[in-house]
Amino acid sequence: MTSTEQERGSLRSEDVPVLRAHSLKFVPASKKNYTVLLLYPEYLTKQYGIDTILLWVKAVTPSDALWKAQLDAVGSQILPVRDPRDFRRLGVFNGYIEDVGE
Repeated sequence: MTSTEQERGSLRSEDVPVLRAHSLKFVPASKKNYTVLLLYPEYLTKQYGIDTILLWVKAVTPSDALWKAQLDAVGSQILPVRDPRDFRRLGVFNGYIEDVGE
C-alpha cells in the first residue's frame, strides 16, 4: 500500500473478510378454503338479525379468513361501511360450503 492509499483508508478486497449469508427460502403457510357466514350491520339493514352474507375465502387461519371475508363484504356494498368488523361473525367453516336450501 502506498502512503496515499493509507491516508484514504482504502483496503484491498483480499484484506477484508467476506461473510456469505445463507439465503433462507420463504415458505408461505398453505392457504385453506373457508366459508364465512356474516351478519350485516344494523345500519345497513331494515330488519337487523335477518340479513346475512356467505363468503368463500382462502386463508391461512380461521381468524385471517374472517378478516378477509369482512373486507370482501365491505367491498360488495354500495352504502358506506364504518368498519369491516361491523359485519359480525356467525360462523367460520373449513372448506367451501354451499347453501342448497330453497
